[in-house]
Amino acid sequence: MNTKISRASSIAKTVQDMDLTLFSMLPILDLFYEGIIIANKEGRVVYMNQTQADLDDLDINLVKGRKVTEIYRVDDGISPTMQCLRTGKAIENLACFYRTHLGKMINSIHNVYPLFHNREICGTICFIREYNSMDKTVEYANSQETKRDLQSFNLSNHHRERLNIGNGTRFTFDDLIGNDERFIQAVHSASMACNTPSSIMLYGETGTGKELFAQSIHNKSFRSKKRFVAVNCAAIPENLLEGILFGTSKGAFTGSIDKEGLFEKASGGTLLLDEINSMPIGLQAKLLRTLQEKKYAGSVP
Repeated sequence: MNTKISRASSIAKTVQDMDLTLFSMLPILDLFYEGIIIANKEGRVVYMNQTQADLDDLDINLVKGRKVTEIYRVDDGISPTMQCLRTGKAIENLACFYRTHLGKMINSIHNVYPLFHNREICGTICFIREYNSMDKTVEYANSQETKRDLQSFNLSNHHRERLNIGNGTRFTFDDLIGNDERFIQAVHSASMACNTPSSIMLYGETGTGKELFAQSIHNKSFRSKKRFVAVNCAAIPENLLEGILFGTSKGAFTGSIDKEGLFEKASGGTLLLDEINSMPIGLQAKLLRTLQEKKYAGSVP
């Protein structure tokens, strides 16, 4: 209890020039995997979590009270925080790159939201996701150990056993239940396509179960013992998505390192490219060649 009181007191001092009723969640922000920066209406940092401090090689105590433009050496017109303060509008999924004061190159995604009090803007909160941490999150989320079925409490033991397949999936064709003629035909077509060497396109509105079909196809195919990896192409900007799919090589660009892509991680298994229609056209062209040749940079996907 004393620790909590001390921590709350520290937070109160941090944001003493702002309405504290807006920031009761600050202790939770310390636990986020994303970097977080809260600035006041002048663009001065009043809060930075440890994740962001570690990313930028900064001392939290030394950045408090300083303007974000001074810390990151950018002009007011370029800074997402200052843009948000000026317009009062959120800035979402902004791909940025910058160099820390120690020379480390950072590629990141910024989401900046205005904070209001009595209908007047009083500051901003910025969430920063660094490229490498995003890549690790995709890998972590697709690992079997981290997946949990939130609705398995009423399943039979037999069904529970089938959920623990161990290849990154939870569903098979036995889970696709329906009596509509078109649905039955779709299941039949998917089942027939299981062992085709060609790529498979699944088309359907959001929420119709495309990934359930993809997992079912994977589990009935000769690839079933290999990994099933899924990625939402609409949620990741083009300059990051290419590296996540194809990997990166040290020296290819400033700050790059040798890192395998999802094609390599899913080698021999299945890679589901969800929302592929939202992928930038330029990247679709590169992807088309990979799918046609069934290899990239000398590797077979």
